Amino acid sequence: MTGPAVPARFAAACLIILLLAPLIAVTVPRGLAPLMIAGSVFGILLHRLDTGRWPVPPVRWMVILGGFLAYGALTSVWSIRPGQSLKQAWELSYALIPALLLAVAATRTPPLDERRAGLLVAAYAAAVILLMLDLLHGLPVYQLMRGGLPPDPELYGSLINRNMVAMAALCWPVCQVFWLRRQRAATALLPVGMIVLVTGGESESAMAGLLVGLVTLAVATAVPTLTRHLLGIGVVVTFFATIPAMEYLYGLDLIDRGDLPFSFLHRIEIWHYASNLVFERPLLGWGLDSSRSLAENVFVDRGGYSFPVLPLHPHNAILQVWLELGFVGVCFGIAAGLTILRDIGTLPRDSQPIALAAFAGMLAMISVAYGIWQVWWLGALFLSMLAIHVLARQHRVG
Repeated sequence: MTGPAVPARFAAACLIILLLAPLIAVTVPRGLAPLMIAGSVFGILLHRLDTGRWPVPPVRWMVILGGFLAYGALTSVWSIRPGQSLKQAWELSYALIPALLLAVAATRTPPLDERRAGLLVAAYAAAVILLMLDLLHGLPVYQLMRGGLPPDPELYGSLINRNMVAMAALCWPVCQVFWLRRQRAATALLPVGMIVLVTGGESESAMAGLLVGLVTLAVATAVPTLTRHLLGIGVVVTFFATIPAMEYLYGLDLIDRGDLPFSFLHRIEIWHYASNLVFERPLLGWGLDSSRSLAENVFVDRGGYSFPVLPLHPHNAILQVWLELGFVGVCFGIAAGLTILRDIGTLPRDSQPIALAAFAGMLAMISVAYGIWQVWWLGALFLSMLAIHVLARQHRVG
């Protein structure tokens, strides 16, 4: 069966974006932000030149994204840093709106055929080799990207955490290629191999995302529809159970015992402090991107450590939404999560397990990793899910 004709220049632009993603992720992960923004803008323009029309997003996504961005800007009225809230709303606008338009265009005329999908595998394999070089030979790629400066010995293990979480997110499109080729062993071995690889660093976030994704894949292979519904319930439960769960963890006094890695102990203190702030403004929040200013220069000494009670962000996307945007923001977050799952449900049934695994893995990573408004991080998540959808829809029509 032959699918719709794919605009040549637009297809080439999408291919370049997706091929560059893993290579940028493993070398300069913050470069995923300009890749997503510039790639989306150029991709949309080329789509317009090739087809004579602009991509039009579904109404549900226009309402969710438009409402979120408008509300984020509105929070500047009561934000403790109004200028920062407006700036963040603007940055998210020029990053996410073009990305949404690119996604619409790419999924309606899938630009990846079998040959191009093979190139995606090759690009990711090259990125894995670079990551292995960094982990096994003293971060040569990291140093090269920074003008040869030697890494800080005290931070050595965590210097490429961004690289590893981005590579963990971008692992799933390659799994989709293997899955659609019926190469089940390769599909399972890739995330397992990545788990082994990231143990050479200090990114518990990447490991958690890959493990959760693998478990989800095993379940979704048998019952994809049930898995999707359970994940939908999980999204709602996660938003409302996160703060009670964090307070329960804090009550176990794990910090004073010192039995766990410092990074996790630090997060427990951060989560407790941020959770208390949520209860002060539960409906509207403290303002978009206000986390960085709520406890500047406030440190606590516990368990033999001294650490800030709330650094730039709470290291949990759910908590960050509660803290900065309140219940209103949570409604947008739940709507976005459920709409992503709804869109996954429209994919061919045999391609849904990988998409569900990626969704679950990403949900796990954003719960313990970087600030959710960081555009490079959003770029890694977006490009991964975009590639998965494009591959699935190309498989359907190809």
